[in-house]
Amino acid sequence: LEYVQRPAGTRLQEIAVRRQLKAPLYAYGCKPFAAHPELRDDFRLPEWAQDDWCRHLAWRGRVYPHGQPWLLFSGAGARSRLHRDQGATMAWFAQLHGQKDFILHSPEDRPYLSDGQVDPRQPDGFPLYAKSHPVKLTLGPGELLFLPPDWYHDVVTQSPSITLTGNLVNHLNFGDYLKFAYGDGLDEVLAALPFPAPPAQRSGLGGGVP
Repeated sequence: LEYVQRPAGTRLQEIAVRRQLKAPLYAYGCKPFAAHPELRDDFRLPEWAQDDWCRHLAWRGRVYPHGQPWLLFSGAGARSRLHRDQGATMAWFAQLHGQKDFILHSPEDRPYLSDGQVDPRQPDGFPLYAKSHPVKLTLGPGELLFLPPDWYHDVVTQSPSITLTGNLVNHLNFGDYLKFAYGDGLDEVLAALPFPAPPAQRSGLGGGVP
């Protein structure tokens, strides 16, 4: 927090200088709710964000994401480069403090983003980007942004910032999430699931029962 507010003289600033980083460090791995689930009582998510299947996804330890939601801390100038969240998950960002500038791209723009390598703020050298349709917005305190699956986003912090964020898996993107989590092993996983037997088999009535 000291680094986010006043980086000069902090240990993290020394690390950034030593590594010759072009942008300030971005703290995106803070997951206090994993260790202290009682903190969830301090806020209430909108109804559409409560239908979250992540808490049920524990097959082979592949819970994604673990202990969500989490907190993002960033100082002015920190940046999260253009990317889309893994697993076709949906995402939400609740801005608690400070401001962030977002550039968003729908999945339809994917052919023009050079596999996410383009810099939407300086797209020189990527002529196809001119065909895309970026959505630009600034997220301020008290505002919430929702991203559907596979939306690309590039984020620059304008002032010392704290963001509450999380990802969603539900009936809309569950199939795509499973493909991401298990890849070629998905058929094996599905075959091993203990699906209940059809009513006819359970009751001993034999076949012929719809």
